[in-house]
Amino acid sequence: MKNINKYGALLIAITVILISCKKERHENPVDYIYYLGKSSATKLGDAKKAASTFLKDSSLNGKFVVNDSDGNTYYENNDPSVHFQQDAKTGNFSFSNSLKNYMGDAQPHLSSISEAPALARGYLKKYDIMPSNGSQLMVMHTGGVKAANVINGNKRGEEIDKIRTVTFGRVLDSVPVVGAGSKIIVSLGNNNELMGITYRWRELDPTHKKEYIAPEQQISADSANAEVKKRINQDFEGKAKYNIRNMRKMLYDGNGGVLQPAYVFEVDITANIGGEVEGKYSNLYIIQAMKNSPEPITIGALSSEALRNIKTVPPPANIR
Repeated sequence: MKNINKYGALLIAITVILISCKKERHENPVDYIYYLGKSSATKLGDAKKAASTFLKDSSLNGKFVVNDSDGNTYYENNDPSVHFQQDAKTGNFSFSNSLKNYMGDAQPHLSSISEAPALARGYLKKYDIMPSNGSQLMVMHTGGVKAANVINGNKRGEEIDKIRTVTFGRVLDSVPVVGAGSKIIVSLGNNNELMGITYRWRELDPTHKKEYIAPEQQISADSANAEVKKRINQDFEGKAKYNIRNMRKMLYDGNGGVLQPAYVFEVDITANIGGEVEGKYSNLYIIQAMKNSPEPITIGALSSEALRNIKTVPPPANIR
């Protein structure tokens, strides 16, 4: 009886371990596809109402145009630095106010790098467009826009910080999201005035649960690695020297309706492009992980600027 009890207890323990392992494997966030709903910015109303909220051109005597090809509404006036755009389907939008007072040798009083993220979050809260799950919002980069004046028509003057920018990205279940979507960029000007926002953030669809993508429904890391080498040879006509510095499995948002698993490669490239001097590049290649994705990833390489975002957040230990 003791032996039976002993073996019974051992069987239960093994079963619990197997279930736990299975559960842990299935809870790996990069093995799921997440569905997106609308943007929190839909509460701003239509393009005219939203534009009147942000643009200092209170009369809005410019022109609103609906682009049939992308469904976006655009606003512009005689000042080329003024801009407004809204996606009627999702609510995502972008705008910029006039830069007339920032031209030439104007030296605006800008916030510090350390102060800017809190100020940017303050504006998101003020206009009630903070993502519903604030824990997903992470500062990916704080920088700015510089400009140099010209002295005597031919000499470059000192560089002046004109605008402070804060770029927020999404981190979901400890995994950073790359791509055109899941980003909010806030621009701050003189005395912390709001100069612009680019808002490409859609909430997770509460009516559509995330779906597990089994291993047999995904391409392997080896296949992704082979695809990267193929693309590099195509991009540089087989004349580039390259080193794949890093590969991570992450989530990708192409500013569409899903977050999907993808392989992200950091590649150092040395190549001669249209000249005699070799150039060195750091490119980001994104390879679709799902064999059959509802939104195929077709982008080419991204520039080294995109590397900054994925380095901000350390990868979870369980990412394959």
